[in-house]
Formats: sequence, C-alpha cells, structure tokens
Amino acid sequence: MKTSLLCLAAVLVGAVAVPEPDADPQTYSKPAYPAVPSDNCNPRKAPKCSENITETFCLTDAEYPEKEIRSAIKYDPLVLQRYYDIAKQSADNLVDGLTSLSEKHYDYSNYKGKTFEMSNWVGEEGFICPSNVHYARPLRALNVDGEWRAIIQDIAWPGYTQTQRVETCLFSGSSCRTLAPCYGSKCLQKYVYQRMLSFDPCDAKKGIFIDIYKLPSACSCHIPGYLELNLFYLFSCLTGPPKYDRFQNCEVLVPRPAARQSLTVFAPEVIKHRGYPAEVHHVTTDDGYILELHRIPPKSSSTNRKVVLLMHGVVESSGTWVVNPSSRSLGNYTKSLKLNPRDLISLELFKKPVPDQIAILLAAQSYDVWLGNFRGNRYSKSHISLSPKQAQFWKFSWDEIGNYDIPSFINYILKETGQSKLSYIGHSLGCGVFFIAMVKHPELNAKIDIMIALAPLSSFAHFTTPLFRILTPLSKLIQGILRMTRTWGLLDSAGIPDLLYNIVCDQTYSQARFCRKLLNAIAGPNPDNIELELIPLVGSNYLQGTSVPVMAQFAQNYFAGERFQAYDYGWRGNLMRYRSFKPMEYVLAKVTAPVYVFSGGNDRIVTPLDVDWLLKQLGNLKGSTRLNDYNHADFLWVKHKKRT
Repeated sequence: MKTSLLCLAAVLVGAVAVPEPDADPQTYSKPAYPAVPSDNCNPRKAPKCSENITETFCLTDAEYPEKEIRSAIKYDPLVLQRYYDIAKQSADNLVDGLTSLSEKHYDYSNYKGKTFEMSNWVGEEGFICPSNVHYARPLRALNVDGEWRAIIQDIAWPGYTQTQRVETCLFSGSSCRTLAPCYGSKCLQKYVYQRMLSFDPCDAKKGIFIDIYKLPSACSCHIPGYLELNLFYLFSCLTGPPKYDRFQNCEVLVPRPAARQSLTVFAPEVIKHRGYPAEVHHVTTDDGYILELHRIPPKSSSTNRKVVLLMHGVVESSGTWVVNPSSRSLGNYTKSLKLNPRDLISLELFKKPVPDQIAILLAAQSYDVWLGNFRGNRYSKSHISLSPKQAQFWKFSWDEIGNYDIPSFINYILKETGQSKLSYIGHSLGCGVFFIAMVKHPELNAKIDIMIALAPLSSFAHFTTPLFRILTPLSKLIQGILRMTRTWGLLDSAGIPDLLYNIVCDQTYSQARFCRKLLNAIAGPNPDNIELELIPLVGSNYLQGTSVPVMAQFAQNYFAGERFQAYDYGWRGNLMRYRSFKPMEYVLAKVTAPVYVFSGGNDRIVTPLDVDWLLKQLGNLKGSTRLNDYNHADFLWVKHKKRT
C-alpha cells in the first residue's frame, strides 16, 4: 500500500515538473542573428537594420530573433507579466495642451536649418526647435555599453509593447525659430536613459533581462550664457560683418547704430550734438607737450563772464563731462551756497545727486566752460619734438601733469577770456594734479575762485578695490614686463579693446547689467546707479590712454601710507631729484585756494578714510559733503535719484 502511494505521488510530481531556469534549450542553441549561424557573433557589430540610419535603434529588423525570444520566455514566463501593463503613448497623454493630430501636422518646410538666417525666424505653428517625433517601438537598439540588443515587442501576448517617445532634432545646432540672431540660440538634442526588456542574440543563455538605452527625448532651445554669447559675437566680428541686423527683435541698449554714432565721436562733436557751440584750442606746455582744450563759449558776451575749467580723472578725457545725456533743466538747482561774492559756482548742482552732463548743465547757466585733456590721452598726443612712438614721450607722472599741464591750462584760459580768476572742477586724479599745481606754483592759488573736488585723489592708503589689491603688489613686476616689451603708454582702448568692449558690454541689457556690476566692483557698490543705456557711452569715453608711470604712482602712494608724495625713482633717482632717499611729499596745507569736497561713502578707490585724511590737510577747506550711497564713478555717471 505504501509503495503504491509513493509511486502515485512520483507520477503526479513528474507531471507538473518544469525545467530549471538555467536549462540550455537544445533547439535554439545559437541565435538567429546573424542570419547564418556563426560562432563569431559580435554584439558590438552594427546589425544590418542600422546600415542606412543615423539613430541608435531600429524600428524594423529583418533579422529579429523572435524564435529565440519565445524560447527564452518559456523558461521565465513571469517576466513579461511583471512589466505587461504599458499604456499606449501619444501626444494626447504625454504633452500637455497638445493633441497627436496637431503634432502630426506641424510643418517646418520654411526652416532651412542654418545657424542664423532670416527664414529661421518664421514658420507656422510648431515647436521652437524643429524635430521629428516618433512614438516608436524599437526592435533593436544600442545599449549604454555599446552593444546591440533585441527589444521585446509584440511577443507572447498581443498588445504588449515598449513604446518610447523619441524626438530627434531636424537640425541640431541651428538657431531656434522666432528668435533673432542676437540671442545666439541653438537647438540642442536632449537624451534620456530608458530601461527596456531585452534579449541578447549573441548569448541566449541570458534569457530575458532589463537593459538601459540612451534615446533622444527632446530638441531643446538653448540661449547661451554671458561668456558663451560674447564668444559668439567675437567670432562674428572676426569672420566679417553679419548679414543680419543683430538688434532686430532683441533688447537693445541705446539707439540703433546710426543714432549711437553721434554719441561716440570726439567731444566737440558731442557738444554740438547737444546743441551748443564748441571750440578746439591747443596749449603748449613749458616742456613741449601740445595739449587740447575744448570750450563751450557762453551765450552772453558780458565781460564779467563766469569761467570754469573741468579736469577729468585717470585714463579719461574731456568727453567724460559731456556724454551723459540729460533732458532736465536746472530749475531745481539754482540756489547757491554763495561761498564768494561772485557766486561763480552753484554748489547745489553737486549737493543734489544729478551731476550728469556737468559741462552742459554749466553751459546752460551761461558759464564759459573749458574742458582739459591730460598729456598722453587721445586728444593730447602731440609734442614739439617727440613722437608717441618714442619712450621719452611717455616719461611723465602725476608730477609733470600738475607741474606743467594744469598751470598751462589756467594761464591760457585766463589770457583768452580776459578774466583774473576761474573756477576749477576736478574728478579723482583731476583733483590730485590740481593740488600738485597749487603746491608747486603758489601764485596760482590767487587765480582760483573755488575748487570743486569730486572724489578727490590724494592719499591712496585705504583703497579697497579687489582688482587693485591684487595688482598693486605686482606693480614692479608689471613695470619690468612692460619695459621688456617696450610698452610706454597704455590703456588706450582704440582698436581691439574698443571692439572687445562693444562685444562684451554693448549688445543686450543683460550684458550691460554685467558690465555695470563690473564697474561697480572697481568703483564701489551702488546697485542700479548707472542707466544701462549709458554703458556704451562709458566705454567710448574710458581708457583714453596714459603713461606707465602715471599708473605706477597709484601703487607707490598706496605703499607710502597716509602721504601724498611725488613719483618714486628709487633711492638713487630720489637723491638726484629730491635730495632725499624718499620722494618729496606735497604739503597740502600750501593749497590756499578755496576748496569744497564732495566724496562718496561707497567709494572703493578714494575711500572715506582717505578723504577724511585729505580734509585735515587742506589749507583752505570751505566745506565737504559726503553722499553715502555714491561710489567713485557716480559723480559722473549716476542716474537721477530724488533725495529727501
């Protein structure tokens, strides 16, 4: 009885037994790919279905190993059941707000696929980057390891699919539709990693498994960032003028190029553009430099004319005082502090933070306005015997500008106007060289009615500009390199620097905002202080040229501490020139001309600490005003802000 039961149990168990999962199917021991059985099956070799396509997947496959796949499924019947419930895919359920019918009717026939062309900007409804969209069921695909696999499709259970939304750029790298070339946009192919049930025709023993594939998922419009965009503009300029209007359909800074041209020419032409007459005068200094003066003559011919001389800062020019456009009158700024009986300068112009276009504002009040240019800038590159190509031409520092240029300007203007005194407005180094002139030529103090000092440079001990902090300790090394390369004059932006500035700062508002941040990083913080429309004008009137010693003297005065000193020629040179080992110190108490100082609380170049030191040194200080939110450049470029 027991034996019979055991036999019956053995028969029943044998009836339901299944092969082990790793059993080797005898019928299909070799894959159907390649078509002719071969022991040299290579999964890295591209199959025939991929010969005439560029994609990494095949939608049709004459060598699809269906028999081998069916055999593999027999030994792992639960695999497909685990992954069976796959929804039908189309734009109807994969793209919000778009139907599959609409997507099928997209027409990109107008799109030429070029990098930047007018026809790229037009077209009917469609994606901003033209693409082919397939809801594909790949039969064979290249996995992430570079091996071709068969993909399980429509086997065992009807309706089982592995559908993938595959979107391929029609013209990868071309510009996006509807966007103007100035954006430098590109259509980029995006990919996604997908997991699919797979079969290896070269190794049927693996059975059915999940593998990973990289498939094209979207054609995305990319608008480049600041640096990449500027490299595009640089390349465009180097390869010739673009065939399109780069300002079309883009945010632009100032007027179109034709209008901007009148704002970037020489200062006398800018003055005429503002509606005032302009004169050009030339002054020869005692050491032979021929300097250029620009004049806005007064409207009235009164003999009691109010004369004012404006002097710019380092690497600037007379254009600094006239290029900042303004449409406001002086109605709110006519009250004066009356520091002297003749009321030559209305200081309210500076107490209100609207100093833009200072020269034009003064001309509107019938001042006789003179604009000077230091030796070495674009307007003053002449000499009676030297050429700017000679090293000797560039051997000047703050000392020579203060000792020769300023006295020559003052004496020439007074002679031309028949006046005995004039008013002086200086910015930055334009103040420092004034102080030098007053110390070296004490008789000039009596010829000054009032000196208005805007961010006045003297002691340079506490400046905080990060870039200058880095370069200052390297000043002697930099001078040595410049000598080796026979570079005597520098920081004249004519030519390539002008081109680079235009590329970096003069294209769109986003670039202008970057350059404003860069200027504020140097001059001091004051967010949104400069109108973005002024950025091209700042560039066209900065970097007007100077000498290496002028720039080196900044570093020397920094190392000197709280001291306003002459150029340091080294102990031997100092002994010969100053009869001391150290450079001569300018005693500011000898400046007896009346001085009124305006400074900025956010100035990183002439810091409040340095200004406070200066106020204690001056011999005839009439007053001072600190605008707490102003930086070094705001006295020239700040936009209008109402103050309470």
